[in-house]
Amino acid sequence: MKIQLRDLTRVALCAGLVFVSACTLHAAELRASPNINFDGKGRHLALDLDSSVPDKFTVHSSVASGPVDGWRTALTDAFHKGFKSVFVLDDGHPDMTLQILETDVVLTPAAVNANGSAVAAQATIRYKATLKEGEKGYRFAGEGVSDPGTVFGDIFRSALERLFEDIAQKAFAARQASAK
Repeated sequence: MKIQLRDLTRVALCAGLVFVSACTLHAAELRASPNINFDGKGRHLALDLDSSVPDKFTVHSSVASGPVDGWRTALTDAFHKGFKSVFVLDDGHPDMTLQILETDVVLTPAAVNANGSAVAAQATIRYKATLKEGEKGYRFAGEGVSDPGTVFGDIFRSALERLFEDIAQKAFAARQASAK
């Protein structure tokens, strides 16, 4: 019997998604680096994760299910990596505070084989947030949608990056453009 490369690829893709169900994703180890670039004008920014944003949860989906831990650390780390070149990050005396009020992670099939089984997945992180400037608050919501993939960590990393890129666009870049 001759094994072809496409057969090995299918096995590897299926094994990757099965592996998702069998292990915990340690989100704190993802090292997401959102690509954010606009003028923060030297302003000070802080992050506040609402107590309703869990550190541990289980993703349930038809693609794969599994526990996630270190979620709050992953969000904080991605925030710092994404915004450190734009703002002065300052938890003590910020001009603005980004409050993440809620996150919800959904996995969906991104590709299926002839039998209808998922061979790649996509993560979507839906969020609700508020940008506080003094007594004023600007509420918004959105989502970070990952690139399709077969490795749980890569899918989550991509979705986290997109989440903070979406926040940057909605909370800061779009507001700067409208103020001009």
